[in-house]
Amino acid sequence: MAKISVVVPVYNCEKYLNKCLESISSQSYSDLEIILVDDGSTDSSGAICDAFAQKDGRFKAYHKLNGGVSDARNFGLEKASGEYITFVDSDDYILSDAVKKAEEYMLQSVDLIFFAPTESMLKIGYEKFTPLTRSEVIENYSVWQKYFYSPWSKFFKKSIIVEHGLKFNEQMKYNEDAEFIHRYLSFCFKVCFVNDYFYIYTVRKGSLSHSMNYEKVKNMSYTLGSIEGFFGIRQSI
Repeated sequence: MAKISVVVPVYNCEKYLNKCLESISSQSYSDLEIILVDDGSTDSSGAICDAFAQKDGRFKAYHKLNGGVSDARNFGLEKASGEYITFVDSDDYILSDAVKKAEEYMLQSVDLIFFAPTESMLKIGYEKFTPLTRSEVIENYSVWQKYFYSPWSKFFKKSIIVEHGLKFNEQMKYNEDAEFIHRYLSFCFKVCFVNDYFYIYTVRKGSLSHSMNYEKVKNMSYTLGSIEGFFGIRQSI
């Protein structure tokens, strides 16, 4: 059984945080390490993290000055000791068998396990498990690209992150997830798509992911650079 690290960046999310952490604590998979990174919250989020850490030894609560979600995720990556790492945002939650669903694919030592991010993105006509090489993802990129724009519903291999010094780009306010994932993919040889879902995404008013401005457009250049690196070619737009 592989040890799994769940990294949860937390910032002013007291309204949703208990539900999020309860969903992780109730996982049917036992060998878990849950890294809570309180990114300078000014509400009761930090206290909620501490309460979970005190009652459940799998939870580890860390408190730091506010540096943004990428900084919080990078902090979590440094603290994580699991063979695989997955991310859960503090206003979302996961189904009780989320990690268990990925276990059989971890035993095959794949570099990336990715599920459908939502129920609506399940693939009709696809098998439950679709093994893919990096070349096959590239050849069918139009089929798979929409799955590579958020860190949710994915299990990343810690050894790849460490070996290649991979981190989320802390200078980016938008598209930093896609930029990280495509850089990670460029070091993968074997990935697998699991035609199932376990992540429940909460849409919040004013969320950064639901706005568009100059900064968001500017950051697309970083993302395109990572995509070019994944393909190993220079793309024209």
